[in-house]
Amino acid sequence: TTYYYKLAAQNSIGTAYGHEMSFTTKPPKGRISGYVMDSISGKPIESVRLRLKGTKARKKPFKVIFSDAEGFFEFNELDADTYDIFAIKMGLKSARQMVELKDFGENNVEIKLRSIQEEEKEQKRDLVEDKKGTDTPHSSPLPQGDR
Repeated sequence: TTYYYKLAAQNSIGTAYGHEMSFTTKPPKGRISGYVMDSISGKPIESVRLRLKGTKARKKPFKVIFSDAEGFFEFNELDADTYDIFAIKMGLKSARQMVELKDFGENNVEIKLRSIQEEEKEQKRDLVEDKKGTDTPHSSPLPQGDR
C-alpha cells in the first residue's frame, strides 16, 4: 500500500506547506505452523527437524527449524508458494507433506511420525496377511485342446 502525505506548519504569520511525500509498506507475509505428533499415541514429538523448501523458488535456500516440547513449529515471513515440509528424527520414520500457501495466508498442519519399529511390525503383519491369501490352491480348468 502506498501512502501520501504533506506537512503543514502554522504560526502567527501564516501557514506553510511542504512537498508531497509518499511511502510504501510491504505486504504481510504468510505463515505455516502446526504440530508434530506420534501417529499411534497422538502425543507431541519434541526436537523433530523440519525442513521447508518452496517449489517455485528453486534458488532460494530452505529453512530448517525444530519442533518445541509441545511438538509445535512455525515458519514465518513466507511468500505465496507450494512448500515441501520434510520432518525427520532419529528412530522415527521420516514424513513429507506438501502445503500450498496463498498470499498473506496462514496454514496449520499436523505432521504424524511413527517409530521405525512400529513401521516394521506393520510391514511384517501385511506380509503375513499377503502370504495367507497366496497359499490357497486355485483350480483352473485346462483349455479344450490340452485334455
